[in-house]
Amino acid sequence: MKHEALIRMAKGIGLSLVSLLVLSGCLTIRTLDQPTTARTGDVIETSIVAYSTFSNFGIGAYSPYVGIHLPEGWSVVTPVTYTGFYTGTLTYNADLAAEMETLSSKPGYYWWVGKGDAHDPVIIAQRSNGTIHIQTNHRPGVYYLDYITADNGLIFGGLSHGDLHSNIPITVTDSYGAGWNPFAIGPIWTSPGHTFTVSERLINLGSQVDVFQLTGDWNATFYSGTTPITQTPPISPYATIPLSITLLVPDGAGITEDWVTPYITATSILSPGKSAYASFDVRVGEVLLIDNDSNTPDVRNIYTETLDALGIHYAIWDMSTLGKAPNLNTLEQFD
Repeated sequence: MKHEALIRMAKGIGLSLVSLLVLSGCLTIRTLDQPTTARTGDVIETSIVAYSTFSNFGIGAYSPYVGIHLPEGWSVVTPVTYTGFYTGTLTYNADLAAEMETLSSKPGYYWWVGKGDAHDPVIIAQRSNGTIHIQTNHRPGVYYLDYITADNGLIFGGLSHGDLHSNIPITVTDSYGAGWNPFAIGPIWTSPGHTFTVSERLINLGSQVDVFQLTGDWNATFYSGTTPITQTPPISPYATIPLSITLLVPDGAGITEDWVTPYITATSILSPGKSAYASFDVRVGEVLLIDNDSNTPDVRNIYTETLDALGIHYAIWDMSTLGKAPNLNTLEQFD
């Protein structure tokens, strides 16, 4: 859902238009589009359309300023670019940010102010637009952001003459969920009746301490250290824990496919609708056929046709593709 602030529009002609533009400052926000809701840890996007309100012919180069009053712990994701009649990049300017702190500040917030590239000439009523990406923190609540545009014009330039739009609200709610690292492992070569063990890391992507229910295909057993578990211990926000998982390959696995993909799942106890999945690329066969002929010539079909005729299911290790022979751990997966 978006909040749209439609800013005033100058109307009229002649001297009355010029007077209105000069009094309103040199860079005016025409539209400002900020989300009204987000989850903790989200990156939100605010779009701004601004218009130049003067011409600078003969008085030097012009640089736009854009400032955002952010809650402490939030940050602007750089680079920040703008396009349109003028194109450039906003670069954080500590002096301008300090100046805004003296002009407008409130507890628990700070100013991020970027200065744009120099442009010469500037022509009146030309449009530029940009999208600012803002990283929230891990605290839920209702926040009120302020935005300002200004420039370094000689007459009515500076932040004190900027176009300030205050108290644009956004409600940030808790997020829940988990992630596996890595989320995919393989390939793994094995045979029915054997077990294999993989190592994973589970991350709590939520903003609160959470516990996760652990389930998986193929009689998966989860270990924290050497202790088998079905639930994780409490995990702090954005923290990770190492786990090892042992899977037992069932009879008949892989008979109809070249490979199979068992899954493991971590489900949030705080928010049961949030689950994370990791998968394994597993090559299953009763025997392991090692293809080391380098395809000069390729004689694999002689062996596969014989195994097919005998009804023996096989997994293939192709050394021309994998570049090495299977190790002892892999060989031990086959009788």
